[in-house]
Amino acid sequence: MLNRITTKIVSRLFAAFAIILFLIMLATIFIDLSLKNTQFSQMETVMNEYKDDVTESNLPSQILGIKNGVLFLFQNNQSMHSLNVSQYIATDWQTIDGVTEKEIVASNTGDPFSYIYILKQPQATGTLIGLKLVNATFFGNSDIYRYLLIILLFLIVFVTPIILWSGYQISKPIIKLKKDALAVANGDYNRSFTLKTHDEIEELSNAMEYMKKQLENKQELQQEFIAGISHDFKTPLAVIESSIEVLADNLVSEDEQAEYYNVITNEIKRLDTLVNTILDLSMMQEGLYTFHYAPLSLDNILMTTIESVQILAQEKGVTLRFNTDNQYRIIADETAITRVFYNFLDNAIKHSPKNSNVEINVSSSHKTLTIQFTNYGDPLTAEEKDNIWNQYYKSNKSSGSGLGLAIAKYIMDNHEFTYDVFSNKKATTFSIHIPEAKYTNKKTP
Repeated sequence: MLNRITTKIVSRLFAAFAIILFLIMLATIFIDLSLKNTQFSQMETVMNEYKDDVTESNLPSQILGIKNGVLFLFQNNQSMHSLNVSQYIATDWQTIDGVTEKEIVASNTGDPFSYIYILKQPQATGTLIGLKLVNATFFGNSDIYRYLLIILLFLIVFVTPIILWSGYQISKPIIKLKKDALAVANGDYNRSFTLKTHDEIEELSNAMEYMKKQLENKQELQQEFIAGISHDFKTPLAVIESSIEVLADNLVSEDEQAEYYNVITNEIKRLDTLVNTILDLSMMQEGLYTFHYAPLSLDNILMTTIESVQILAQEKGVTLRFNTDNQYRIIADETAITRVFYNFLDNAIKHSPKNSNVEINVSSSHKTLTIQFTNYGDPLTAEEKDNIWNQYYKSNKSSGSGLGLAIAKYIMDNHEFTYDVFSNKKATTFSIHIPEAKYTNKKTP
């Protein structure tokens, strides 16, 4: 049974052949009619020149002569016998009975593309007859149909197996890709899409192989993410559970109870923050998060963010340095962009060594405003650079849920800001690039 691709190839090729044959047939009929009309027109022109020379004759018929390839006969009215072509042409031509005004006679033997054109013009004393031998330059009369039929039969008998084989060879790798894709969709990542066909199918297989590796990597990251989030939930829950047990069993004094209540409150806040973070990321992915854009003072937002992380920086002995070449206003959602700045600053402080600096630099060039957050801690690994914006990736160095940069990515994408990270042995810099249409160099009053 033919597969659908092979069936389509065969049907479309034969449809193309049928159209071509039909057009050839129409063209041949047109040429054939044109050839006939031309030949008879030429004969009529020559015969008109002979009319005045025709005289009565007692002979049944006589040869008047040859002009421009036309043999002229004259047959008087008393002649009752048939016109015998072979009397005048030295080949085996059939005898013609009852020739009408115009007639074409093909030979019985010899060249199948040779024809005798016969033209009759009645005169007062007899009939002027012109005979012209024509070697057709194209198929004539019914021969065209015979040869077209032979071509069609040749296509069916000899070309069909080639078409079927070609269709099978084309569809075979596609069917394999389909089976492998279904297997991968069901979680079987041991399948290989790689094919060597040296065409677009090979390029497709390479793309699908890359897709499989990305899906496999994403699944591993998802599993690690779930495990990490589960741990992030379990830890505060375990602290809350143990604290409640201590309080329920009256194992601590009244003075110590306040401390345990404070621990429970902090862990609940931690859980609430984690849940809200997951919900915010989900809403952003679904396009349900609403951004409210407005002109904002970039300096004010950065200074407010710096103040909010100042305590964390002081605990590590980290100095925050803010540098700007001008005062800027940006078009952004204040809450969302503050969250991005806070995340970058928080990460920079956490990954900075004690008694070091974190720099926040703002500058514009080439119609782009750039905000950079630089720390001088350990550089990012190649794996961290490749996956740092992935929502399922959490670095071993990270002490949080690992969702902060994923949320920052969605916020910056929605703001149409570009971003990147550069890291070497000396420093790590996260950069935000704001296009000209999204900022001005005038501070909000």
